[in-house]
Amino acid sequence: MSVILKERPIFMIGAERSGTTLVMALLGSHSRIAVPEVVWYYPRFYPYLHTYGDLAVEEHFRTLASEMLFGLKTPFWGMTVNPRTIVDEVIALAPERSFAGLYTGMHLRFAHYVNKPRWGKKTPHNLYFVGPMHNDFPNAQFIYITRDGRDSCADYMESSFGPTNIYCAAHSWKRCWNAVKEWRDLRRFLP
Repeated sequence: MSVILKERPIFMIGAERSGTTLVMALLGSHSRIAVPEVVWYYPRFYPYLHTYGDLAVEEHFRTLASEMLFGLKTPFWGMTVNPRTIVDEVIALAPERSFAGLYTGMHLRFAHYVNKPRWGKKTPHNLYFVGPMHNDFPNAQFIYITRDGRDSCADYMESSFGPTNIYCAAHSWKRCWNAVKEWRDLRRFLP
């Protein structure tokens, strides 16, 4: 199922150490765009959606909602919420009983909390899920952030996470670059 929103979501895609956090901060400071912290929903949940069963079944949908909400690194993205009612609140905002619907409901809840009409999302490894994201949100806008691989790799060497040697850093950057290669070709989207 696909979710088409009047206020088109914005997805920031790029390899780690490529500037996605800077773009996230810039967009999040816009008066109309809510951008919560990074969550790994596509990498953590999308490959395993089949294990939840039919999401049209309320119990299955509620289980997924609960696991997504209570699995955040920063509980509830720092929102002040009632843990007993937050699942119901997010489900009420979901436009459909699907992963994309729940993803939308969660981001709409955050957008309402910060009083902004539109939401965006930055998660570096979402670049491995661009196809499903296009299917889930056909009218979304995607920002592909590219940084020179040499700079990204040098930055990895000073980072507290990620590859710890230059060979692995270069391999990681190249893998990310190749993951979105077909999506970078704008001719793919022209009639």
